[in-house]
Amino acid sequence: MGTLIWILIIGAGAYFIYKNRELIEQFLNGGNKTLSQEDRVIDYFSKHADIPGRRSSMKNATKDEEFDAIVANSISKDEVRIRAVAELGLDESQLIEIEPIYFDNYYYGTPEDVEDVLEIFYNVKLTLNDLSDKTQRKKLKEVDVIIGTGKDGKLRSSVYQVTWLFSTQNQICIYQEVIRLHNKETEKITRQFLWRNIVSITGSQSTLRVKEVTERYDTFRIVVPGDEFTCSMFASEYTRRSINAIRQKLTEQ
Repeated sequence: MGTLIWILIIGAGAYFIYKNRELIEQFLNGGNKTLSQEDRVIDYFSKHADIPGRRSSMKNATKDEEFDAIVANSISKDEVRIRAVAELGLDESQLIEIEPIYFDNYYYGTPEDVEDVLEIFYNVKLTLNDLSDKTQRKKLKEVDVIIGTGKDGKLRSSVYQVTWLFSTQNQICIYQEVIRLHNKETEKITRQFLWRNIVSITGSQSTLRVKEVTERYDTFRIVVPGDEFTCSMFASEYTRRSINAIRQKLTEQ
C-alpha cells in the first residue's frame, strides 16, 4: 500500500509540473524570462526602477543590466544609418562636407508625458500586483514614455532615440528613429535645414521636472527662424568634436 501511495504522489507531482511548467520556469528564472520584450520593459519600470516620486524595491523584476541588454539588442546605429541614407535619398558621394554624425540617448518626454504614467500609478491606486494584470499592462503600453531611475542611479526611459546628421554643400539632413520599447513602435522623422537659415547649433543640458523630482539630460539643438530640432544625446568627446565640426561648417557659410 505504501508503494502505491508513493507512486500516486509522484505521478500527481509529475502531472502538476507538466501542466504548470511555464509558471515554474518563470519562477525559477527570476519571474520575468517568459515575458515578451515589451512586458519585460514595463516590468522593469513598474517593479525595479524608481518612478519620479515613487520608490520600488521588488525582487525578481527585470534588473538594470537586463534592461540595458534589451536596449542594446534593439538598437543598431549602423542599421539606422542605412535606412537614413535610403529614406533621405542621399548619395554617399554627396556626403563630403562633414563625416556623418550620430547622436543617441533615451528620450524622456515632457512633464505631461510622465504625468500620464503617474496617473496610472497613483490616481488609479494600482498595486504592484495589479501591474502584472494584462489590462493594466495595456494601459502602460498606451502611454508615450515611461521613465525611471535604476538601482545604479542611472536615469532610463522606455523610449530611445537614434539620430543621424548628414551634411551636404547646401544643407544638413536629419534622420531620426524614435524606438518605443514598451510597445514595439518606431517613429521615423526626417528634417532638412539649409545652412544659410541656421541661427544656432548647441549642445546643452535640458531639465525635466516632475513633481518634486528634477532630472537633467544632454541634448543637441538646431535653431532656424520659426523652427528648431532637438534630440537627446550622450555627452562625450565624440559629440563635442561633432558639434564643433558642424559649427565650423556653419561659420564658413
